[in-house]
Amino acid sequence: MRFDDALLERARANLAAFDRRAAPLERRKAAAVALVLLPDAEGRGCFLLTKRAPTLRAHTGQWALPGGRLDPDETAESAASHSPRTIDHSRHVAAQQNRAP
Repeated sequence: MRFDDALLERARANLAAFDRRAAPLERRKAAAVALVLLPDAEGRGCFLLTKRAPTLRAHTGQWALPGGRLDPDETAESAASHSPRTIDHSRHVAAQQNRAP
């Protein structure tokens, strides 16, 4: 599938169709992730996954969407952007942040 305006519009429409439902944390930590779409070297649409560092206390070496735990004074958008800071945002990138308890 080509990374183009049609793909981005379809992704935006699909994401907009989901209703956000808040759930009580119940002793869990609030977190946020980003869904990042970008082209590969051949211009195909891809999404970004990150591999968690082996030095982390939990979920070491697992593949995950970029993002992370929310600090008490942090927004979901800020937490979701923890990993994508290194992405070239000058390209067309469609991102949707959503909170997940």
